[in-house]
Amino acid sequence: SAFMSPSNPVATTFMEVEGPASKPPTLEQIKAADATLSEYTMFQVADNYLDENLQEMYLAMQQPKETEPELSIEEETKRLEEQLEALPDGPRSLYDEDDSPEPWDNWGEETQESSLERAGTLEVPEPASDSEFFMNWEPNNVDDIDASAQDEKEFRERMKDCQIQSRRLSKAQSSPKAASYFAREPNKREGYDRLWVAAIEPACFSSLTGNIRNYGVEFADNFGDFVDGRPEDGLYTIEDVALYKARKVYEVTGLPCVASRTSFEIEPIPTESMTGPSTAKSTAPPGTSNNPKVYSGYRINDVGNHVDYMAEALKPLSEPTRVTRFTSCICFYDGEMEIFEYCVCDVDLIYCNSRRTFIPMSQAIHNMIETLKMTFGLEYQKWLRAKGDAVAFAGSGGVIGSASIKLRDRVLKDGKVLPNEIIDVSAFMDSKVDVDLMDTCARELVRGQ
Repeated sequence: SAFMSPSNPVATTFMEVEGPASKPPTLEQIKAADATLSEYTMFQVADNYLDENLQEMYLAMQQPKETEPELSIEEETKRLEEQLEALPDGPRSLYDEDDSPEPWDNWGEETQESSLERAGTLEVPEPASDSEFFMNWEPNNVDDIDASAQDEKEFRERMKDCQIQSRRLSKAQSSPKAASYFAREPNKREGYDRLWVAAIEPACFSSLTGNIRNYGVEFADNFGDFVDGRPEDGLYTIEDVALYKARKVYEVTGLPCVASRTSFEIEPIPTESMTGPSTAKSTAPPGTSNNPKVYSGYRINDVGNHVDYMAEALKPLSEPTRVTRFTSCICFYDGEMEIFEYCVCDVDLIYCNSRRTFIPMSQAIHNMIETLKMTFGLEYQKWLRAKGDAVAFAGSGGVIGSASIKLRDRVLKDGKVLPNEIIDVSAFMDSKVDVDLMDTCARELVRGQ
């Protein structure tokens, strides 16, 4: 399924595919799959079951089985009675009424005093300074500083051998004009008041800029050409790689950076001990029963060209409903703050290709923008509101009229932009008329004359 949701029409279409592969694989397909999968041996994993039912089966296998003799109904009843008798006040203690107030006791009879009394009972006392629940949020907290320093040390240790690099970023680092280019002011005439930079996939850059430009953020550039310098770079976590890219770009440009990384997973084929001999046999096309490369799961923390290669190699040899997973991570870094957002998309193998990467990336970008809006207090079309206030202020002789503000807000709320830059205001001035708003505007026009 695409989103593991029956209400999703796309997912419903995907879940109609059931049963084994329609045709047995040819000898050429088996050889091609073996040659392709041989290049991804280091990314094999045995326990990344993505289907929820398979996850439950696998966890059940890992837990030790307790052999407890079955009890008869009389024995179970006797054990329950013994447990009830062991209660402090006997079996009736479960049902004894107490005198504590309930929300329905005074329904319809509440006064201001009772509301205040209840509000007082809901107050939680501040925990003592030596309590495990006490949290010190002072910026100079020694524990927080030590934890941050330890995290920084561990990150640098993990990424010390990383060879992920960008050719364009190297050019910017050596260019004498790059520093002044990235130090310029944002284009305020276009309504921008912040200048950032990105390091995400080029195909997703327009989605990022198109969704955040109305919040006053201009992107100076996108360094979307980061590539792995060695196969082992695909073993780093997507969080570490996204943060690594964001930091590298920040070091060169000095601008806040939004970076991304997407991983790709294929779940292993279940074993006979999990699903039974008949089910396991149905998932084993001829010629593949002894090939662990086909049965193994895979996890690659970089999409690249791996998706299409591996999917096309495994499609003839696997169930069409074998689950694959795309996980996108978006990281924001401004020299001090690190923010991460994610999205996961599960796709059946028969529908798996590199284009599915856009689904989790688009949602992760949306999640990041929502977080940045709350973090930095970004306002939607702040430049347009400021320009409207300036125009209204200048046209009213230095005094902004209430009608101008009301009309502007109504257009922003209910107006629709049509082709040829036409604004449709029929919601309150044509098909429907807001009489109160029109009267207010008319009075202000009369006063202006």
